[in-house]
Amino acid sequence: MNFTSGKKNETSVVTKRVITGLTSLLVILVVIKLGNPLFLFFITILAILGALEIYRMSFHSEHHYLTIIGTLFTALIIIIPYYVTSTEISLLLILSIAALLVPLLSIIICSQKNNLFSHWVWTIIPIFYLGWALQHYVLLIDYPSGKQWILIAMLPTFACDTAAYFVGKSRGKHKLAPSVSPNKTWEGAIAGFCAAVSTTILLAFIFHRSSSMPLLGYGTAAILGCLTGIFAQLGDLLCSRIKRINRVKDSGTILPGHGGILDRIGSMIFTGLIIYYYVSWNIH
Repeated sequence: MNFTSGKKNETSVVTKRVITGLTSLLVILVVIKLGNPLFLFFITILAILGALEIYRMSFHSEHHYLTIIGTLFTALIIIIPYYVTSTEISLLLILSIAALLVPLLSIIICSQKNNLFSHWVWTIIPIFYLGWALQHYVLLIDYPSGKQWILIAMLPTFACDTAAYFVGKSRGKHKLAPSVSPNKTWEGAIAGFCAAVSTTILLAFIFHRSSSMPLLGYGTAAILGCLTGIFAQLGDLLCSRIKRINRVKDSGTILPGHGGILDRIGSMIFTGLIIYYYVSWNIH
């Protein structure tokens, strides 16, 4: 009876995961199609929700002023670069310095506890881990063929996540990083890597056929796919590490079958940076 109940619960989780994943994918595709400023709003909301999850996991239930400051800077560091030109880069530098100093000064003035450095670190982590990293997606979508590049950053990442989860769950035997994430396996990691590479090459083929992105060759697509397959899983492991430090299994419950926003976007953090800087240095 317990075995049957366990199987039903497992099937229910998988079903919820699939439904949530497909719904999220549809929403993302629509938002990408419509572009900025809706895409800017969408990414900002994701970053804010992810930041709130980190603050809730850590110590900020006792320090609401730090949650407000950190969330505000997380949003600003995404929004301001969209409206600021490259000739006004000093403003971005001032914003970054303020994101470091304002939380520190607030903690020094308001906190009565001794672990001030820990509070400061946990306040600025979401600002740069989410805010600074995710703003690259907002900038990338306005590049030539930007929407296609966004798809190349996101879809192979999602394919990597999906393949790693299902293959690891059904065939995984060798633990990848048990001290960080006990459920991740080498079998899942290899499947995720292969899925990222094949999806990137498939996208290159589709874009070539539609003549929407002739500059992306298959060799380049394979390299970008390899980098995506590696760094998507490193981003996921970093997310798992943050959760493990704070002794929680999921960052939240907003996405049925997945957990929190951070559980879903953790693998996107580094892949967006890779695609953005590839396009900036080689094409734009």
